[in-house]
Amino acid sequence: MHYEHKDFIESQLEEQYLNIKRMRENIAATFAAYSGLTLEDTQALMISGATILSSQEALSKAIIHEIRDAAIPPGSQIVAIGNA
Repeated sequence: MHYEHKDFIESQLEEQYLNIKRMRENIAATFAAYSGLTLEDTQALMISGATILSSQEALSKAIIHEIRDAAIPPGSQIVAIGNA
């Protein structure tokens, strides 16, 4: 591999990293503003990338406003989306 090419790839990776970091910061700031959580609390929830809150936890943190039972009419077709 030529060194010039390697430097170019490294600079591209660094640029992508900085773009992703900025997007993450924007998402955290927007979510904090929406939910009323502090930016620090929002960033802590995002740190692992796999934080899953129960509905009660989300309600207690004011991420959601209420928990309701699903109102699915009898006979409705249920379609699964995602990994099944």
